[in-house]
Amino acid sequence: SAEFISFLGTLLSTTQVSQSVIILSLYYIYRLKLSNPHIRGMEGSEFRLAVIALMLANKFLDDNTYTNKTWSEVSGISLGEINLMEREFLAGVEHSLYIDYGTYQHW
Repeated sequence: SAEFISFLGTLLSTTQVSQSVIILSLYYIYRLKLSNPHIRGMEGSEFRLAVIALMLANKFLDDNTYTNKTWSEVSGISLGEINLMEREFLAGVEHSLYIDYGTYQHW
């Protein structure tokens, strides 16, 4: 939707995450959906999914990352929700954020 595109544009502009973080976040979403094919998101869940995937990719790739509080502030999602979504996402990908070089290059 136009609203999602605008939200994502603002989020990426504000955080200035690298292209590598963006690519890795897309891979995380792919893995989450692959591992949990029965899960169907509610309307608007794409906003939350994008934030958490970007946040985890940023944490995985960068030594100096934004805090969960900062992600909360830039996304407009409460800190409690950010923390909960992080735990749920990690459980959904079996706490595995590693990606081998060949897979990354493919993405």
